[in-house]
Amino acid sequence: MAKYRKTALIEAEQYAPGMEDGITEDGKPFISTLEGKMLISPTDWIATGISGERWPIKEEIFKFTYEKVE
Repeated sequence: MAKYRKTALIEAEQYAPGMEDGITEDGKPFISTLEGKMLISPTDWIATGISGERWPIKEEIFKFTYEKVE
């Protein structure tokens, strides 16, 4: 089995109120992604891809998968 590394740079910031696209009827924040609405947790990171698409990433996965670029 081959291994692969992510090569595209993304922008990301940890979720803060106001970054969501809306709130569900039960009060949970969400963002609209290419796959549809995705709920956001308080510790999630919001990533923005090279085409402006956004998606949430769980904090544990974000810290394991990405490193900050200066």
